[in-house]
Amino acid sequence: MITITDRPARLGSSINTRTEKHGDEDIPSADIPITGIMLSAEELNSLLGDPHASRALFNNDKGVKRPMFRCFKPFRLTEKFEGARVSLALSVLNDNGVVVEIKDCKLAKIDLEPCEGGLTAMSLQIQSVPTEAQIGELFGHLNREISIEIADGKRVEKSGGKQAELPMNHDQDDRVE
Repeated sequence: MITITDRPARLGSSINTRTEKHGDEDIPSADIPITGIMLSAEELNSLLGDPHASRALFNNDKGVKRPMFRCFKPFRLTEKFEGARVSLALSVLNDNGVVVEIKDCKLAKIDLEPCEGGLTAMSLQIQSVPTEAQIGELFGHLNREISIEIADGKRVEKSGGKQAELPMNHDQDDRVE
């Protein structure tokens, strides 16, 4: 499960539109990029499902947490999350801001980048079927600071991959005539 409490983030500079198949029907869909979601050590551990994940990614240099491996680009999770509810507050500078609520979406392309001080920057892609009004609101706030909250995202279990080869009896003596 992924849960992110209300915090600053950044809406990407472009939104990819596409169609999804729902049975035989093509449904307009969108991939909405979000960057700059800062995770604490506890949140990182929870996201990765390991109570020691943060210790593996950071060292303690004279009381300051620093990324253990500075020579790597941000790393991407292999898993997706589905069924998430995402709330995007688009105008964080005033109380009259627009909030876009996206329900039952997928979270994909989740990248994590350890930062100086012990926080981890997370970016992700919201895959959803937004309304035209929601796309319009998002379009007007591209590449701007927003506030994000995520709830109820369930980890998608990876399938075992290819089906195992079925046992075939190739012995000539076992043929039925």
